[in-house]
This record gives sequence, C-alpha cells and structure tokens, in this order.
Amino acid sequence: MSSSHVLYRRRGNCYHDCMNLSGAVAVITGGSRGLGLELRLALEKAGATTIACASHPSKESGIAVVDVRKQSEVKAFVEEAHRKYGKIDILINNAGWVEQMQSIDSISPEDIDRCIDTNVKGPLYAIREVLPIMRKQQSGTIVTIGSRAGTFVHPGFPVYCATKFAVRGFTEAVAKDMEEASLPIRCFSVSPGGIDTVMRASLFGEEDSKKQQSPSAVAALIVGCLQDHPVIPNGADVHITSEKISAIIQPKA
Repeated sequence: MSSSHVLYRRRGNCYHDCMNLSGAVAVITGGSRGLGLELRLALEKAGATTIACASHPSKESGIAVVDVRKQSEVKAFVEEAHRKYGKIDILINNAGWVEQMQSIDSISPEDIDRCIDTNVKGPLYAIREVLPIMRKQQSGTIVTIGSRAGTFVHPGFPVYCATKFAVRGFTEAVAKDMEEASLPIRCFSVSPGGIDTVMRASLFGEEDSKKQQSPSAVAALIVGCLQDHPVIPNGADVHITSEKISAIIQPKA
C-alpha cells in the first residue's frame, strides 16, 4: 500500500480512503487554468506532487501538452508520470469541452465528436492507463469532474449534457469493478454548479461568469473529499453549489 494512504476502512461494499496527501502523487488533466490550475495549487499546498497536462502549450513549465482524445498521448503521459515518481496515488480527470449553445440539429458532427471524445473517451483512456498501476500498488483514488448538467439538463447543450451523464455511468461502473475485485481503489465524480472560468465566460459572458463559484473554493472542497472530509462512498457523485457540498449522491445498490 502506498505510504500516502494511512488507513482503509470498509463499510458494506464501499471502501473509504483516509488519505494523507503529503507525499502523494496526483495526475491532473486540463491542469493549466481554471479549476485544474486551482486543483494543482490546493494539492501542492496539502503536500502532494502534481503532474498536469493540457491540450495547448502553457507558459508554465512542467505542463505537458496532451490531447486527451488520443489514447496514445494519454498512455505516454501516464507512463512518464509513473516512470518519474514510481507511483500514482490520484487521478483527476478535469479536461473538458463544451459546444456553443445550439440545438442538436445545428451542431456539427465535428463538434459532437470533440465533445464526446474529450469528455468521455479522455477520462476513460486515463482510467484505463492508471488502473493497472493502482492495482499493483493496491491503492489509489480516481476523480472525474462532471457537471450539474449531468443531473439537471441545460437546454442548448445536448451533447455536453449527454457526456456528463456518461461520467456518472462509468464512475459507478469502475467503482463496482473495484469492489467486486476487493481492491481498495476509490472512484467518485464531482458535479459542480457554475464556476467562474474562461469556458463559462465564453458561453454566457463575463458578467455571468463572475457570479459563479470561485474555482479555488471548488478545488478546496474537492481536496477535502480526497482527505475524507467528508467521507465519499465509492462510486458517489459529489454536488458542489454555492461553494459548498450540497449533496453526495450514492450509487443505487
């Protein structure tokens, strides 16, 4: 078991991972700005080492350029992180993309592919590459950033909403796989409400974006979940609204 995992306790079919983040190694996709950047900062403040990627070159050193839609690039990124640090304690699938507001008969096939490939295939590729490492080390936590749009549909974003519903599906499926194998690997999703990011501003304007949750506040809550404050059951979906955890939706038995 990784030294950053100080205790596992089992309740029913759920593992709960009490994690001391000091010395933990966290891989983050979409880590150059917005929520991804704040997650890096919060994790590092808690003592973790972060390895991040983004789809475009960043001015910051250490941000790998990775297109999460390409399995080969995700594989190389994960392998390099593991080679460098010898373990991966946390995977946070944060990279995402959303189409401009429009009806399904207006969105281009290219944008449909981009949204599905980024928001669904990207996290699945990352999980696929990280799981063998976590299986071998008998520990790990996988977090995929979803959206309230995966529970409460927003008109005008049919593909984006579909991808965020998919996040809930594969999160529960992977969690159940880990439980069936009696592996202490936790997998949960986080579904925030609106966040003040460049992506939000590009869709609804700066004025709207400034009214949304602070990405640093949301990041702090997610890091708290990694530290088990509160306990997050395996396969659960954590809702964050008004800069607080508003619900923890447990998977149905």
